[in-house]
Amino acid sequence: MDLGDLIRDLRTARGWSQGRLSDQINARYGTALTREYISRWERGAVTPGAYYLRCLSVVLDVPLAVLEGQVDQRESLTDAAGAAIAPLVASDLLPGSFAARETGGPTVEA
Repeated sequence: MDLGDLIRDLRTARGWSQGRLSDQINARYGTALTREYISRWERGAVTPGAYYLRCLSVVLDVPLAVLEGQVDQRESLTDAAGAAIAPLVASDLLPGSFAARETGGPTVEA
């Protein structure tokens, strides 16, 4: 997998648009990165330099080594997707669990 595909996959695993990724980097680092430039990275027209690789690492919450191609990228994608999805699943399940218990829901024995 090339770097552009990896950036796109990490971004979409979070449910972010290219604009949101550029906004996240700009807000955190005070840069003026555009959505169009993110698109150029993803298409492989331009390769992000060391500075932007560090920015991507932090904003996308992946080790820098993943972006530099030094570790298994598939495993990192799976971890990133799980980290992005787990809070949503928990937020859906917990209120139902508490509500069921308050209304005399299933007992421990059941």
